[in-house]
Amino acid sequence: MKKMTAMLLTLALVLSMSLVPAAFAEAEPITIQFWHHRGSGTQYECVTHAVEGFNSTVGQELGIVVEESYIGDYVQLFSQIQLAVQSGEAPNVVSAANTYTAYMLEDGMLVDMAPLAEAEDYDITGNLMDWLLEIGGNTDGQIHSLPYCRSTPLFYYNKAVADELGIEIGDMITIDELVAFGEAAMQTDENGNVTRYGFEIFNDFGYYNAAWIYQLGSEYMAEGGGSPSLEDGTMLKVLTDWRDWVDAGWCRVFDATNAGDIAQTMLISGELASYMNSSAGLGNLMLAAEEAGVEVGVAMFPTYDPDNNVAEIGGANERELTALSRYGAALGLAFQVADDILDATSTTEEMGKTVGKDEKEGKLTYVALYGVDGARQRLDSLTEEAVREVQPVDADGFFSDLARDFAARKH
Repeated sequence: MKKMTAMLLTLALVLSMSLVPAAFAEAEPITIQFWHHRGSGTQYECVTHAVEGFNSTVGQELGIVVEESYIGDYVQLFSQIQLAVQSGEAPNVVSAANTYTAYMLEDGMLVDMAPLAEAEDYDITGNLMDWLLEIGGNTDGQIHSLPYCRSTPLFYYNKAVADELGIEIGDMITIDELVAFGEAAMQTDENGNVTRYGFEIFNDFGYYNAAWIYQLGSEYMAEGGGSPSLEDGTMLKVLTDWRDWVDAGWCRVFDATNAGDIAQTMLISGELASYMNSSAGLGNLMLAAEEAGVEVGVAMFPTYDPDNNVAEIGGANERELTALSRYGAALGLAFQVADDILDATSTTEEMGKTVGKDEKEGKLTYVALYGVDGARQRLDSLTEEAVREVQPVDADGFFSDLARDFAARKH
């Protein structure tokens, strides 16, 4: 069976520099098949930037070509990996959700990278944080996976819907508040068909539902094996609640494929009031919302217990989670201020839509309250607040640049 490596792409490329003898550079190029889940927008741009950068530099020097392939979301990706392994056509490197690592190890899909690194005198364990050496497959000197996309689940909602309902959502939302919002947001037509759902959760139990199990004081998986939550009824409660929401009509059933893209489109169009998704999708969602002129709100992962707000945070800590939530809040307000300014100062040709509507309709806007100059000062303040708040999770400056781009937009 051909074995794969579940690893961080940039680290994989660095490892290739150490683990591939220079003699191979003179032979036929070595092709590395990389399967991933990042298929659109800024997510895909990150993948292609890394792959093209490697292929044109180190890869060209050593005779290595990385070929990336977007397969689908985490669930689709894992399914295709299983089929590829069975058919003998497995890729070399994959980006798999951490909740699938145990299954891949059990089925013998992953290769231990430690001996390969040792053979080339590369200190692979010394370059990893301690907590990465405590996860499954990386103990006792073995290294079967490396981190790739660090993220945490967040609650995204259509701000216009919340305003319409007179519901204010803060940095944290409880399950009771989620239920109340979802029930209030649902709309139906004269035939009883749902025209707007209140909420949606995707098919990733280990990422979303398992966090609720820990919030309720149980464990999804015990260190020694088994599932305490299955035995004590906590898992049943979490699944029963979800089923009750769906049966009540306000919680939409997830799509089998492209669930994230479909939910994002529905949120922006007003057909869905809220959903949960990874923080990794924040940039794409904000860009799509900007283009559509829709304001999106962001809150922390919904919790059963405000004193035990557990979430699958992929290595992030509470400070970093708070940073993302506050960044989202500041960015959302900045977007609205910028939109008010553009409506008051741009032309129809520049905007691609009718301008001046806010003033004609007597809407209460930031420009109406503070004037254009005052609104611009408010925009600058909110932008810098967003940049300041996101620093703990913005090592490459992506989120800071995004905030500044929003503030400088001309349409």
